[in-house]
Amino acid sequence: MQELFGIKLKDIKVSGEGILSSYAIVIMIYSLAEHFAYTKELINCINAGLIEYIPGQPTLRSILYILGIPVIIYLLIRNKENLLRYDCILLGVYILTMITAAFFVDELSILENLVDTYEIISLIIIFYFTAKLISFDACMRFLKRMIISASVLWGIACIVSMIYYFSYYQGTYLFGNIKHFNVQGFDGIRLYGAFQDTNYAAVFSLIIVIGILYLIRTEKLNKILTIVLYASMIFCVLFMVLSFSRTCYMAQVAFCITLALMYTYRRNGLNKLGIKNKLLSTIILSLMLIVSLIILNLLVYYICSFIASFVIPGEVLGRDLLNGEDISSGRFEIWENYLSLWTERPLIGYSAEGTLPYAIANHPDMLISEIEISQHSMYIRALTQSGIIGTVSLGLFILIPNIRALRDGFKCSFKWPLYLCFLILCEVICLVTGLFYNVGVTHVLFVTEILWFSLGAIQKNCCN
Repeated sequence: MQELFGIKLKDIKVSGEGILSSYAIVIMIYSLAEHFAYTKELINCINAGLIEYIPGQPTLRSILYILGIPVIIYLLIRNKENLLRYDCILLGVYILTMITAAFFVDELSILENLVDTYEIISLIIIFYFTAKLISFDACMRFLKRMIISASVLWGIACIVSMIYYFSYYQGTYLFGNIKHFNVQGFDGIRLYGAFQDTNYAAVFSLIIVIGILYLIRTEKLNKILTIVLYASMIFCVLFMVLSFSRTCYMAQVAFCITLALMYTYRRNGLNKLGIKNKLLSTIILSLMLIVSLIILNLLVYYICSFIASFVIPGEVLGRDLLNGEDISSGRFEIWENYLSLWTERPLIGYSAEGTLPYAIANHPDMLISEIEISQHSMYIRALTQSGIIGTVSLGLFILIPNIRALRDGFKCSFKWPLYLCFLILCEVICLVTGLFYNVGVTHVLFVTEILWFSLGAIQKNCCN
């Protein structure tokens, strides 16, 4: 065997950059595995064994992040000259605020809160500083391995989901140990398939589809790998359509607008069109892309519905309910509850996981206490985790490099390397999705890892 996932084995060399990117890939694969029901059950079984037989009750995730301590130390040492830059200072304020808040939540043990905080901090340091440190070639190899490994794993998960879709069309089934019933059908009744959460899965699928298109456009791949990637992309698209995720729809719209802007400027340069014409061209192209996506969604849905209609339908259920109401309408009450909690500790918040235990102990009548549900918004989550101090620091940390990148993009007509365009598209998807879910900077997820790596790449390439 001379190749593995399209990588020539004889070309593999052990280096600091190689170890960094390999460790980051392992974390990404684990994050994806946690959202695939089969592998999630396997992880739960392993965790149960570890907790029972090993002192300290470790889990696979905690072991993975403990093994990352040498990597974190290495990254900080290699970046020591830049630790007094504005980005590291802002990041440091955010991290210190979260650590400090962990000591002021009596309803959750300090150790438990610090462990969850450490996982977020580790993820930030590993992906952000890795992107800033590694060379262009190492970044290309990292993206190639990430996209290929994620595509294979997620493609398999989407195939399993399709099997369940056609086997239980308009019916219900309990997949693994997931608490809610998974549903397929028509008019807002979504395909959950083999995933822990359909919205996360749909957004992951969107990023993987974009990644596959980027990889096929920029890399020379062997035929077998190309076929595998195309197959994975098709099944990811099928899942996105059948999941009926409105969050994913918003992410697709944001992707279309960002892509249209980049394409318009890259094609027309600085002088061919004036600013007004470029903006008009961007709007028209955005609308064309959005309409194309709508047509694709409807076409795929009706084809799959026609095929699946040959299966005898069973009982049909609607979207997830909160006290008899749609989760989407319940979300506003969730946000109101969490913002109310934030006003009780506005400066530093409740650290990584202290907000809900505090609510359950002190406000049992709140909706979030009754159903024990998270913030359902990355931005509200950041506010409750780190208060106004940490959130402002984090906001500036994200905003400043992106403003500089936008300014740089207009100057050079967005003629950046394609990998940077790909990462910026991923960042836009993450930030938009974060309006309605805990994806992004404040949670340990595949999307979060992509976002922090993207921020590091943007900081390195656009802000020096």
